[in-house]
Amino acid sequence: MYIGFKREMWSMFMPAPLPKLETHDLNRTVMIASGTAIGYGSTLTMTDTSNKIKKGTNGDVYVLNPTLIISVPAILDRIRDVVFKKVGEKGGLTKKLFDFAYKRNLASIEGN
Repeated sequence: MYIGFKREMWSMFMPAPLPKLETHDLNRTVMIASGTAIGYGSTLTMTDTSNKIKKGTNGDVYVLNPTLIISVPAILDRIRDVVFKKVGEKGGLTKKLFDFAYKRNLASIEGN
């Protein structure tokens, strides 16, 4: 019997100078033992619009298609900025729906 996450893909995006923690090694061991794929990406190639990505190619997040991303807040801020930029470029109804959903989710998190 196979026990694990056959369709799971976990990605880790950490700044290079950040020291690796012992818990990281334990987590990685548990993920590998359960059959979970692990993808490591660079902060410079994370999104389609990152600095080190050639035009017309896809970033690490698109290619790996992770179900979970482990990261630090600064990296998540970059992802948020890219999402806001792409939604802003689409404009119209897409932007209005996104803004509505975003504000509603933020209100539920803050408890309003």
